[in-house]
This record gives sequence, C-alpha cells and structure tokens, in this order.
Amino acid sequence: MARKKTFRGKNKRIICFVDETGTAGEDQFSLGLVMAFSNDVARVDKMFSDLMPVGFNEFHANKHDNEFVKSTIASLTDRTEDTSLMLFSHYKPDLRVDCKETTYAKSLVEAMKASTKKFRDQHKLGPQINNIDVLVDACEQNSGPIFAQKISEAIAGDGIFRGVNRVVPLDSSVSRLIQLADAVAYMRHLSRMGTVTSKELSEQLRINIF
Repeated sequence: MARKKTFRGKNKRIICFVDETGTAGEDQFSLGLVMAFSNDVARVDKMFSDLMPVGFNEFHANKHDNEFVKSTIASLTDRTEDTSLMLFSHYKPDLRVDCKETTYAKSLVEAMKASTKKFRDQHKLGPQINNIDVLVDACEQNSGPIFAQKISEAIAGDGIFRGVNRVVPLDSSVSRLIQLADAVAYMRHLSRMGTVTSKELSEQLRINIF
C-alpha cells in the first residue's frame, strides 16, 4: 500500500465532514469523520461522485450492499492518494450521558481532538491548528441550544479543539463528503457487529480508528 502524501508546512483551512451512526446515548452511536485541506475538498468530492453509478442520488451506507460500500471507500482512498484526505472513526461509549445533545457534543469534541492530532502529525503541521471548519449532518442531537453551548465552551478552551472556527449543521443531501462520513461511521458499526474486521477498516479502507 502506498503511503499517504504529506503536506509539510501548510497552515491552510481544514474542513471536517461528520456524520453518525445510531443515536447519541445509545450503544451503536459512533461518528465518522472526513478531513482534508479546503483546497482538496472539491477534487475529493468529484472523485467520490465519479465512483457512483449513473443516475445515483444520495449515498446512504445502510441502504446499500456492504461490499459496494466497502469497495467504494477503498477505491476512493486509492484515487485520493495524492490529496490530504484522511478518514476517522470514533466510538467512545464512556462519553454517554442522559442528555443526547451533550453526548453528541462531547463525542464530537473528543473525535475532533483525536482526528486533528492525527491529521496534524500526518501532514507535519504546527502544534496548534487554528483554522478548522466542521460540517456535521444536521439532526435533533446537534442543532439545539445545549449542543451549541457545549461546542462554544470547547472552542473557547478545550485544547486543540480551540482551532475549530465553527460547527455548522448541514443537510447531508447537499454534501457528498458528509455522505462519505456516514459510510465511515457505518463501517465501524459493521465492525462492532463482526461483519467487517478492524483490520479491513484500517488496512483496506484506511480508516483511522479511535
């Protein structure tokens, strides 16, 4: 397997696309994250779209054959070898609390911190990254005032998460890369169910697992 190209010295805007499998607070809840420098996003988006069959609409991983989803992700990671694209999966049930918005916010903050550190190390960036936009699939768990307050508090003072400019809920139908994040999260769900192995996730699909 070829090694991912690094982008030494860059301090450009980073965009992270996020979607979830399951409901915050429930056992199957996990996050998928797709991260890249902003100047790579359009190219990665087109590469992903080009892998879809003619006339294909939205890519919802749980509505497609598992082998199709796996092969699509694998093909994309092969095609994007010379880009900054990185995929991450985050499953931490110990972050669950009674409030779903709080659980989602805590999970997102921890997932972003772990993913940003990995992205920073891969691309030889400085210790503190200060220009990250997060686009998350809009749902009840990440669109309310409690979620917004928890995110604002984290941006104000929670380690590397201070590098986040904003977290914007967005309808996944308008973002191919949020749909990709959904597929990453769903692959982690399948791994936990024993349908896909962790080795397949990390080696074949190149998903970084937390």
